[in-house]
This record gives sequence, C-alpha cells and structure tokens, in this order.
Amino acid sequence: MKSTTEKSFAEALIKAIKEGLEETIGTTTARAIEFYVDTSTAVSSIAEYNASLRKIFPAGSEPIEKKIAEKLYSKLGLTFEAKAEYGLPQYVEEARRKIRT
Repeated sequence: MKSTTEKSFAEALIKAIKEGLEETIGTTTARAIEFYVDTSTAVSSIAEYNASLRKIFPAGSEPIEKKIAEKLYSKLGLTFEAKAEYGLPQYVEEARRKIRT
C-alpha cells in the first residue's frame, strides 16, 4: 500500500505532466500525446515515460521536460532551479528526495 506522501506525489506528477504538456504544446496535442503515452507510466517509471516523450519529440523534449518539472516543484511547494545537466527523470527523483526530508 502506498503512503499518503507517495499518493500525493503521484497525483502531483500526473497533474504536472498534463499541465506542462498543455502549456508547451497546446491542449489538443497534449491530449494526443496522452493517448499514446500513459501518464501513469511516469509514476512507476519516469525514465520510461521520458524515453517515450523523447521518441515523440527528439529535438524538442527539453523545454517540455523543464516545464513539467517546474509544474511539479510548484505543486509540491518546492523551489525549482534549472540545471543544465538534468532531464525530467533527475528533476523528479530530486523532488522525491526533497519531500522525504
């Protein structure tokens, strides 16, 4: 059974993905992406979700990843700091660590 913190984190991540996609690529395109890439995958394997996102947007996934990370941090009450070497999986794992402490 998942803890309340894990459930809240999962809900925040799914909402952040939806909002981040909509803000960067528009609502219609975001819905199409969600049809092909299940956002619940991100909860169990952010790396797998991110790999799918990069397959769809090989040259343009970085701004999408950053926007999703910004949304996630905001929902969790964390301060977002962009890091050149980070992709979505690193931001998500960092957020998980921060809320556990």
